Amino acid sequence: ASREQFRQTMRQKREAFESKVYEHRRAKLKKLSNQSLFVAGLALYMGEGDKTDRSRISLANTDVRLVRFFIWWLEKFFAIPPSNLKVQLHLYTTMDIEKEKKFWREQLSLSEKQFYKDQGRPLRRSSFSYRGSYRHGTCKIYASGVRKKTELMLAIRAFLDRYSGS
Repeated sequence: ASREQFRQTMRQKREAFESKVYEHRRAKLKKLSNQSLFVAGLALYMGEGDKTDRSRISLANTDVRLVRFFIWWLEKFFAIPPSNLKVQLHLYTTMDIEKEKKFWREQLSLSEKQFYKDQGRPLRRSSFSYRGSYRHGTCKIYASGVRKKTELMLAIRAFLDRYSGS
């Protein structure tokens, strides 16, 4: 068999394995408790969220699914409706800016008035750790309110105090 046939066979085996694992995990995740979903959001915020500003919850990411989850999570667990959110896009000067703004508005089901002025910057491919990470730029979600931010940060502190082994 040629080298290309070998690669194709290996790719098919890998894809079959990945499909099986994905379907298994998807089935296991079918019904999660509210507590599990709450902790998933806390973990997301611990890793990706802004912890310095006292009055604003904010999280930035390039993955639209992750951003949609975060929006859903804010509404479900902090009673922050999507209509109260603001968004800022970090895009690259080589992109079709209007097309990317439209992409994010449609994917997040948010209105144009919820978007702050986007930030543009030159693309430096060497700064990316994985291919395609700049595909639609970075979306940063903002929710204002000292009380909600305090609730979130205290939930994170309580979680870490309880489960960090101390």
